[in-house]
Amino acid sequence: MDEQDYYWPGIQSREATDWAALLPADDMTGWLTPDPSARTPLIEPLAAHPD
Repeated sequence: MDEQDYYWPGIQSREATDWAALLPADDMTGWLTPDPSARTPLIEPLAAHPD
């Protein structure tokens, strides 16, 4: 397993994963924010709220 591979129970493979089901609905906002100091996005699906 390299540094970009993660183990999530119940996920068999990248190809078999329904990635859209892991993210908030299209009409939600507030769950994806930039972190300029780390130069990465912060992904917090539980912080989603209606747009």
